[in-house]
Amino acid sequence: MHSDTVIEAHKAVLSKVKAECPHVLVFAQLAHAGMMGHAMKMMMQKGADPASVPEGVCCTPLTMDSPKEELDELPAAFAAAAVRAIECGYDGVQIHSGHGYLLASSLSPTMNTRTDEYKAGPELLYRVIRAVKDAVPDRYPVACKMNCTDNTPAGEWMGRKYAAGTTPQMGAASAAKIAPMLCLLELTGGLAGYPTCVDGTARKGVKRQGFYYAEAAKLVREAVGKDLVLAGTGGFRTMEHIDSATVDGPLDMVAPSRPFLRTPTWLCDLEDSGAPSKCISCNGCFAARGTCVVRQKLQAIGKE
Repeated sequence: MHSDTVIEAHKAVLSKVKAECPHVLVFAQLAHAGMMGHAMKMMMQKGADPASVPEGVCCTPLTMDSPKEELDELPAAFAAAAVRAIECGYDGVQIHSGHGYLLASSLSPTMNTRTDEYKAGPELLYRVIRAVKDAVPDRYPVACKMNCTDNTPAGEWMGRKYAAGTTPQMGAASAAKIAPMLCLLELTGGLAGYPTCVDGTARKGVKRQGFYYAEAAKLVREAVGKDLVLAGTGGFRTMEHIDSATVDGPLDMVAPSRPFLRTPTWLCDLEDSGAPSKCISCNGCFAARGTCVVRQKLQAIGKE
């Protein structure tokens, strides 16, 4: 939502969604990719004409090592994007501060070694959300998706040593600072690419069952109180996983992603038969523009 040039395209997509599901509230997720913008550009251009990469897919280079003056401009940019989201017809906006994108990197000692006012912590995220809140109508919903833990011990990557990432305690403190401005806080975690990150992937033999951030979510709930709607993503594959995090846990709702890429009808299957998701958490969809590579392979050989 970086430019007025995208408004008509968003209106067209949103009108089709609303025509099919008029009762569903649709939020625009607003993010700056930060250092991940470089990886996204490489991924999009691999095997393709660079000129074919859509405008806006890759962000202007900006990281937590950028000059303070450039970071100072970020709140106004997010506020302008939120105003465009309203013009498009979105019912709310969600500020994305997870997975190593720019705002998540501002929280993380792994990615943020600054010593000024933007040192590792929630200050930049707070300013962004405050600017968005000031730019939209009073009752317009503003949510946030935030790393409550990085699950990343200290290590070395590409010749650079880095510190351990955001801890659950740090995540809870960040949540407490931004909570009064939000209608919903979605908890996530992990830093894409860092070799010591032990987030939900089967590639390194990490096969956790259920909500990845259950313990961190308990701390966040204690920090924000009972009134804020708390959601979570990561590891939900069965109804038991969902019930454990909501009925018996700190969440009000869940926000699965990869299970729907694996099986778009998963929610119906879960309701009808209780069938668990077929997602194996390989994360192949990350490099496949949101397409499940397992489903593609099975379809190619006629087994799905």
